[in-house]
Amino acid sequence: MRRALHLLSTLALVTAPLYAQSAGGVPSSGTLVITNKSPATATIIDVASARVLATLPTQPGPHEVVLSRDGRVAVVSDYGAQTGGNTLTVIDVPALRVARTITLGEYRRPHGLVLLPGDSLVAVTSETNKQLLIVRIATGDIVQAIDTQQNGSHMVSVTANGTRAWTGNIGSNSISELDLVKGIVRRNIMVPAQPEAINVTPDGREVWVGSNATGLLSVVDAASGKVSTAAEGFGWPYRVLFSPDNALVLLPDLKKEELRFVDRRTRRELGRLALPGMGPQGIIFTPDGTHAFLSLSTGARIAVIDVAARRVVREIAAGDTPDGIAYTTRVVDALPAGFRGAFADADSRARTIVFWYQCVGAIARLRAEGGFGPAATAPRLIYCERTRDGVPVGGVYDIDPAFRSVQRFSAVRLDGTRERYSGAIDTARVALEAKLVNDVTREVTPAFAKLGRPFSVVPVPRSDGGLEAWAIPRATKARMFVTGGEVAFARLTDGAIRRTVDHTATWTQLPLTADGELEIPSAERDVAAVADLFTAHYHGALGRDVSVHTATMVSRLVSGIDPVTGARAVWQHAVKAPAR
Repeated sequence: MRRALHLLSTLALVTAPLYAQSAGGVPSSGTLVITNKSPATATIIDVASARVLATLPTQPGPHEVVLSRDGRVAVVSDYGAQTGGNTLTVIDVPALRVARTITLGEYRRPHGLVLLPGDSLVAVTSETNKQLLIVRIATGDIVQAIDTQQNGSHMVSVTANGTRAWTGNIGSNSISELDLVKGIVRRNIMVPAQPEAINVTPDGREVWVGSNATGLLSVVDAASGKVSTAAEGFGWPYRVLFSPDNALVLLPDLKKEELRFVDRRTRRELGRLALPGMGPQGIIFTPDGTHAFLSLSTGARIAVIDVAARRVVREIAAGDTPDGIAYTTRVVDALPAGFRGAFADADSRARTIVFWYQCVGAIARLRAEGGFGPAATAPRLIYCERTRDGVPVGGVYDIDPAFRSVQRFSAVRLDGTRERYSGAIDTARVALEAKLVNDVTREVTPAFAKLGRPFSVVPVPRSDGGLEAWAIPRATKARMFVTGGEVAFARLTDGAIRRTVDHTATWTQLPLTADGELEIPSAERDVAAVADLFTAHYHGALGRDVSVHTATMVSRLVSGIDPVTGARAVWQHAVKAPAR
């Protein structure tokens, strides 16, 4: 037999991400990947907690980064420092590791990056070699090399169907249209000097270009090649970004340290956001277009921007000199190392304790009603377990003063039938359990009585087959609940009992609010105390919304049906954002 590890209502431990947006409209989930040029690293950040999940080494001078649509693979262009680089760093985002480094051989100064449809190929400029390379990410093979015939091919943009690419050629004051199907240059178009920022509309009709030398923003009609001015007065129009609906254009100005908002259709400037001393560079939209993430190179931070309000609503610490930035709605596990296993262990104990409380209450009522014979003469000790096939069982018994012989044992099913249970029961284990509960009760009673704290001692199985007994404090007044304060013991091989947990000093009694979410503070750092998880399950089973708050984590018990297990409760975990 194995002891109860679930509530009668079949609560289960499942983790799930929090919502895509918080009530205040700020993105509260997803993952960022950011390149840090000076330290030659890429930082992976959990948006919900603003926690750095990993800082991974790249080759020198990482500039741009792109993410696959499923958020699993990131590719970084390693531009180089004093010596021109010739590599791409491929990152396994969920695993938080560098998967491989792709060597581009003779092709130097890789910079602009775009994933082609299907996400198996990436287009990357080779500035030194005047080339646009098509690289297979999985193997590192260069599938195609297209000569732009222009100096300083720096950034690249690709149409939605993946057939046309446009490069900004800083040294030749031109942009190039490349046919990715035939692998040829279609034409070069002269534009205002030093074109770096470039983007093509998804339909391929317009190419927007920023000029570093003149501070002009130009729009090229792809059909006619006509160049017109859309805006002017930039210090350094670093990037051009279209909103997901193609209606808005965001333009970070690195020199003037501001972000411009421009209506794409009318080309009318809608506003500016000043970012003094921050050095705005790389920028990316959320998929719904409501927010943008902007790297602040001198501020070593990421600004979260409410696009409609044109204001910074949050800042996230990043590595030094952040530049390229990519975002995915995919949530990478942001939980502390070992958290899931430790939480599962604590939660299984908590659910066992709740089961015991429910079982004891049901059996006590049944005994009082004569379910085990006349109440006055019925056995007094109560037994609870869940069988190997998942049947909850409760019963009554007597035991001799030496706790060696179980007598008058009688049990019923607690799955709603109340039928007599006739399966095998390990009565020797029942006796050991009773002895442990008795010994622990005698051990802790003096201290708990001195403190004026009522308690119950609950037998709890260990995963190795051994037994524990937990002294769980109860509230001293109505409409109150207790956090912490529990004590646990295990039986040693020599027969003595050993204290394995002592949270006596964390005991706190708090008022139980009549409605709303019950927020249970736990004195622990990461994983909540068993007593606090017990309290959460107990009140959750009564229909309350419940969350448990440790120093670093928030664990929320959410109603609903888990499609995998059929469980009627789901745990959601989130790392608390650092105090600002």
